[in-house]
Amino acid sequence: MNFGAPIFTSHRFLSQAALDVFTVEPPPKDSKLVQHENATVTPHLGASTKKAQEGVAIEIAEAIVSALNWELSSISVNALIVPPDGWIEDLKIVVAHFL
Repeated sequence: MNFGAPIFTSHRFLSQAALDVFTVEPPPKDSKLVQHENATVTPHLGASTKKAQEGVAIEIAEAIVSALNWELSSISVNALIVPPDGWIEDLKIVVAHFL
């Protein structure tokens, strides 16, 4: 968050910041942003809570259900959906693509 650090640390545009990802990790301990009294810093730990992990588990389960119903999952990126008809031939094409 290099673009926002000077604004947050030198002005009062923001009253609180919660930061999980940094350009350089771990962030320097002497960073004005890390040391700021109104900053909560959790380098890559934001997803390590029970609630976050439950959310990921639900999202994965929904993606599996979508795939089993031959639907495109909402979390798929560049996914190839193979239709049920003639799926063996299509599967051979998909497998050949990755070999």
